Amino acid sequence: MKIELENVKPRDIERRSFEIITEELGDRKLDPDKEMIIKRCIHTSADFDYADNLCFSDGVVQKAMDAIRNGACIVTDTQMGRSGINKKALARYGGEVFCFMSDEDVAEQAKAQGTTRATASMDKAAAMDRPLIFAIGNAPTALVRLYELIQEKKIRPELIIGVPVGFVNVVQSKELIMKTDVPYIVAKGEQAGLKTTFEDAKKESDETFIGGTNDTVAYQIFKPINDGVVSKAIVAQYLAEILESNPKKYKTILEFDEHLEYLVEAIKHVTPKRI
Repeated sequence: MKIELENVKPRDIERRSFEIITEELGDRKLDPDKEMIIKRCIHTSADFDYADNLCFSDGVVQKAMDAIRNGACIVTDTQMGRSGINKKALARYGGEVFCFMSDEDVAEQAKAQGTTRATASMDKAAAMDRPLIFAIGNAPTALVRLYELIQEKKIRPELIIGVPVGFVNVVQSKELIMKTDVPYIVAKGEQAGLKTTFEDAKKESDETFIGGTNDTVAYQIFKPINDGVVSKAIVAQYLAEILESNPKKYKTILEFDEHLEYLVEAIKHVTPKRI
């Protein structure tokens, strides 16, 4: 069977991707103010469920743009998220991007208080005397702590973007944010399709591990991503969470396993001076 490839110039790939997204959405009409945000989420994740589960508080898009124009800073809960933000564009209005997850004082506070780094990161952000936008894409505990800080009147975010995935307190953490009077963009639910995909992949991989070669095992692990049923961005979020759970242990593994050299270089590319 011959595979036909589209002949698309590099500069036109993104435009063509958005055309495909529009075609797949069919006759569905999206709110003009929210349309590009929803389509960007679909473009990043290949998950069309965002057309249904992305929730916006009243007037949030305009409020977000106003906040940025007035010099708001953005705080993320992953270095990957921080790397993806256009810092030059933000700096034109006086804003900066911060991620405190790898800071030594955050790690020390989390250990001393028996909390997560994400929780400690939100405490550190709350101490900043600057208008803040929070982009939370990995840790539900960050959203929970933000809710607590809002209730304690220790912080008043300009905007909270809450799109962490997973199963432990993910749904609850998003619902807490939606109960506040803070502007929000939240992806409701736990991205349930992800659970089935990972469980199926794990079952298939377990069967392959028994007597399987390294090549067949690697292929089986990568297959859900290659088939487009699992988002690369979400996989990267899970990888970031694993790496941050025990930096010393995984640093050693990454440094001495020659098969992971490409992964080390990729991590270095998006997190300079971290590895």
